[in-house]
Amino acid sequence: MDQQALKLIQETALNAEGMRKILTHKPVAALPNDYTLHDLEPYEQYRSQFRGIFSTNAIAALAFYIEAEKIKQAANGGEPLVFPGFVDVDAMAARVFFDLNVIDAEGKFQPGHALHQAILQLKKTAEHAAVLRANGSQFTQADLIEWLEDWHPNVFSLADEQGQPVTPVSAIAAIRRLEITTKSNSSHTTEALRAERTALEQVEARGAGQLPTRIVFNCVPYPGLPRRDFPLRLSVITSHDKPRLVLRIVNLEAIAEAIAEDFRTALAAAIGGAATLTLGTFKP
Repeated sequence: MDQQALKLIQETALNAEGMRKILTHKPVAALPNDYTLHDLEPYEQYRSQFRGIFSTNAIAALAFYIEAEKIKQAANGGEPLVFPGFVDVDAMAARVFFDLNVIDAEGKFQPGHALHQAILQLKKTAEHAAVLRANGSQFTQADLIEWLEDWHPNVFSLADEQGQPVTPVSAIAAIRRLEITTKSNSSHTTEALRAERTALEQVEARGAGQLPTRIVFNCVPYPGLPRRDFPLRLSVITSHDKPRLVLRIVNLEAIAEAIAEDFRTALAAAIGGAATLTLGTFKP
């Protein structure tokens, strides 16, 4: 008897018996196609289990969703659970699982399918993104003046090289009238057996007013977090035909670490005891 004949006999026997149901929590059936499992859930009145992913970029929205799930669970007569959550401070993100641990009919904890989740991914504010883009960038005089005017509400203080305060009006005037001066000095010495020639060139950038060298930019880095200072150092590049001005954030790494700690603190305060927060990531 060849392979084709055996396959025909198997299919005929299965067809005669009808659909063969398999006893699982999720309804499936073996149909006459090499006993392939077919999902019958789309034909049921309800889903076999809740699944879905809630995504947001607001801490308050995540806290509201977690609290709503806790209330829903209590209304259905379920045991109160503390949902496990994981915080990735490097990515400024968090993930909470609502069915990572479930309670069976005997009241024992069992591993769930982790199909119901809530994800938080913070987005930088416009001010925070602007100061990060400015970090290390080379501005023309007109570009830097425009940047200072655009973000004037976030520029808390300006100071010159001696630490004296500079008003925004004076700073913009000094940047607008920035001049590059070059001084050259040369000397020539002749002796009986030796001749020496030296040349010294000095390049200096000066503004008509008080040219600021230190700028403090203050903003909310992410929605829901406290304000942070971003100290900026202003330097002038004189190697071009026209001066280039560079802004650099002082101790950017330390500021990023402080913002990450603010994120963890704000998230814990918003969620309270509804979820446990663990630093790190978890992949089910």
